[in-house]
Amino acid sequence: MKQLQPRTGTSLGFSERAERVLAYLVPVLSGAFLLAVEKNRSVRRHAWQSIIVFVPIFVIWLLLSGLAGLFGQIWIIGGLLGLLIGLVATLVKWIGIALWVLLMVIAFMVDVVFIQPKKRY
Repeated sequence: MKQLQPRTGTSLGFSERAERVLAYLVPVLSGAFLLAVEKNRSVRRHAWQSIIVFVPIFVIWLLLSGLAGLFGQIWIIGGLLGLLIGLVATLVKWIGIALWVLLMVIAFMVDVVFIQPKKRY
């Protein structure tokens, strides 16, 4: 007797919609994992977008936080500069969180990708 299996169109067996959202769950790690194992084109595009969007945000946040900590150790002027850089780092962090939620919601609702790597011919 033949067993009926749901048609998902993905390598992992989840629905395509679920895997598109999973590409953003742990922003860079889940995107890299799905890029490595998934064959579905739509899921791979979302995995690429996750990596392309969140790696620069993380690097910028990390650099700004380090600079804020470094300048924060300097008396008066450095403290003010450290506070300013720390505020910018916090802004970058909140922009990243807002993008994270927005991209997961968009991936759940429709299959739209805003950023893609260049195609190689």
